[in-house]
Amino acid sequence: LNRIACCFRMGYDRDVEKHILAEKIGDDRITAQVIQFRDAIRGHIKEGKLTSPFSTAHIVHIANMYRIFGDIGKAIYYVVFEFLLPEEKAIYNEQAMVILSKDLLKEFTQNNIDYM
Repeated sequence: LNRIACCFRMGYDRDVEKHILAEKIGDDRITAQVIQFRDAIRGHIKEGKLTSPFSTAHIVHIANMYRIFGDIGKAIYYVVFEFLLPEEKAIYNEQAMVILSKDLLKEFTQNNIDYM
């Protein structure tokens, strides 16, 4: 680290993310749920409980998949869950149960399939 000359701290613009959701989804209730989910996940990241980032790209992809699936739980699951470390899925799922009232792991995990 002593060879690094400087460090720039980058972040995510919360207002831009909210605008993206509002424009793409067009439903204030769903937008609020995604914002609440984002805030909860980022809170866990700040606390060191999660290491996988939750970026603006996730917000865009969730909004796009919601438009395709018409189900915010399904959109979040397929955009986020398959990219998580196994130990992080439980924390994400707990937040989904609190915010969306859905057990995404139970609903979308297919136990009869061998994934390679």
